[in-house]
Amino acid sequence: MRDRRTKILAVVLGLGAAMLLHSAWNTNPAIFGPLLVLPVFVLMLILIRRSIRHESAVVREYLPAGTVPAEDLERLASVRARMVDAVRAFTRGGFRGWAAREDSIGALSQLAFSRYQAATAGEQQGAERQGFRQLLASLRREWREPTTSL
Repeated sequence: MRDRRTKILAVVLGLGAAMLLHSAWNTNPAIFGPLLVLPVFVLMLILIRRSIRHESAVVREYLPAGTVPAEDLERLASVRARMVDAVRAFTRGGFRGWAAREDSIGALSQLAFSRYQAATAGEQQGAERQGFRQLLASLRREWREPTTSL
């Protein structure tokens, strides 16, 4: 999020929701437990799935060609493949092997998202420039043909 107000509002709403859920849970877990846990769990799964799909799309589109082989790129974009690779890295290299794999995936994802953010910022700047040009054009028209409504 780029807007400061949105960031603050998200934190305040998240904290409020957490406090409300915690209060309901402490009131009577036997009644509220199943009613709260299941929807929150389903919502969490939906959000995780959307996040993974977004990351996969960004990795596929913005990771520079030749950075990784095409097969590895598809494995980076697949949740199942990532899980299989994580288990394989742990069984073959232990914690250090798993950590090294996570570091490399993190670096590649960060590279892809940096390129994504740069492209997004460029599009926004292009739209702002177009709006500025339209404003200048209208001001020039107004200056050339002033309205005399007195």
